[in-house]
Amino acid sequence: GANLAQLLQVTPFPKLNSPSMLCGLSERCTGAESVFSLLASLRELRPWLAERLPKGEQEAVDRFLESQDVVAAQLRTFILRCAASDVLEVPQMGRVSLDHFSNTLQALKWDARDLSSGSPGAPYFEQLRAQIDELSRRIPSAGGGSIPYETQRFVWRWMEVRVMQECAEVVAKTGRKKTPEVLKCLAEDFRSIRATTQQSYQSGSGEEEPAVLPNGHPLKATTNWDYLEQYMEAHALPPADILAWCRARPEYPLRLHRALLEYVQGNPKTQRQLVMDLEASLADHIAQVASEMVSGSA
Repeated sequence: GANLAQLLQVTPFPKLNSPSMLCGLSERCTGAESVFSLLASLRELRPWLAERLPKGEQEAVDRFLESQDVVAAQLRTFILRCAASDVLEVPQMGRVSLDHFSNTLQALKWDARDLSSGSPGAPYFEQLRAQIDELSRRIPSAGGGSIPYETQRFVWRWMEVRVMQECAEVVAKTGRKKTPEVLKCLAEDFRSIRATTQQSYQSGSGEEEPAVLPNGHPLKATTNWDYLEQYMEAHALPPADILAWCRARPEYPLRLHRALLEYVQGNPKTQRQLVMDLEASLADHIAQVASEMVSGSA
């Protein structure tokens, strides 16, 4: 018979890296939704299951189903988020991967260009818009049209989040080349990308955008465009205020905080001290959140 190591070995699934199959998008969505179908079937069996438990323990079925609802929702979030990221990040998927997109924009000579004639990044934003338009045609027919409409909207919403977060990375990567004119130019480019991604999942019938993370989630703020806009606005803060801004927003990655601190505060020695102070503050925040999570699950 098979030993434990063989049973635990995960069989590679080639479609996960296949651009022609959208990185196994339909299979991932089917797997995520199948978990909820299984839970629905178990709920139908709840009376039958409860009758077979000792008296006083029937509520264990309800507790189990409630806990699995949470697990299933978290699993679906993870699967759809990864699927959306892979579709945008696999280099062979389209005209430009997100990593190539941001690295190319970083390398442009923003500080040596006359921006009155337009954004130097315009060709690359156009490539990304074209890729998003192409995906908007391919996703509905993926897997023979097997992905439910509402699931498609969740995938698109995660794609929008991923694009928005990469825009924040672009701002960070351009370093001290960001004059107010450059930031204004980038803001206009970002608005065009936002419009393109939102048109892809909004039907025009007044539907609200899907909430990819629940209220109260520690990373909820990172899924809205305010996350990018506030980061860009912070570049105009006076040096005396920048550390307090960073401390109040632990949801931003340290690399974005570091880039912001180095931009606003020009003195290298002061930069290093601010980064050390911020790292200590973030470590305290993580320890506090972890403690609260442990207490909440007890």
